[in-house]
Amino acid sequence: IDNKVLPEIFIHSKGPMEYFGGLDFKFNNNACRCVISISKTAHVTVIEDISIEDVDVRHYPLEQQTYITGISVSLSDESDVDIRRLVAKNLYSTANGMIGDSCGNISALYVAGDSGVRADVDIYDCEFYNMHNYNAGNEIVLEDTNGIYVCLESPVNELTQFHIHDITGVDYGKRLIKTDCSNLLIENIVASSKYHD
Repeated sequence: IDNKVLPEIFIHSKGPMEYFGGLDFKFNNNACRCVISISKTAHVTVIEDISIEDVDVRHYPLEQQTYITGISVSLSDESDVDIRRLVAKNLYSTANGMIGDSCGNISALYVAGDSGVRADVDIYDCEFYNMHNYNAGNEIVLEDTNGIYVCLESPVNELTQFHIHDITGVDYGKRLIKTDCSNLLIENIVASSKYHD
């Protein structure tokens, strides 16, 4: 991998298809901005059994706005999606000291939708381990790290439902679950961290 050009997307699925899964990605501490991108034209109904390991963008310059997204899912209207048995571990990026920008952001699973989209999404049996932002001195710092990030533009369709359950996080960074939406149920979460990020 060229250490001067940050790889963008490893797999981009435009569909249409019903199933995406059964894949193991081991990057051996190499970099990738987005491992899997599933567009809203794909109409995927099952995403399962995917592991993403050892993604490291710390050796790229900050001006490249380094970030990591494991799986990015764009919801289409009438989406009915099961996301299950995703495992993400050892994801590392460099922080720039600014919370809220994309630089340094890590989201192992990112689910997004346009305003008014109607969707039914079930996310479960997922595990997140050892995800951190580092400063220039290679110290773990508080910035932007998420196991799961769900973001829907307002207003959210009242018929849209999210169920996030049976999630495990160990040393997962700032947040195990981040949500910018309504109509969701979160339950059976097990989280622990020996760090303060």
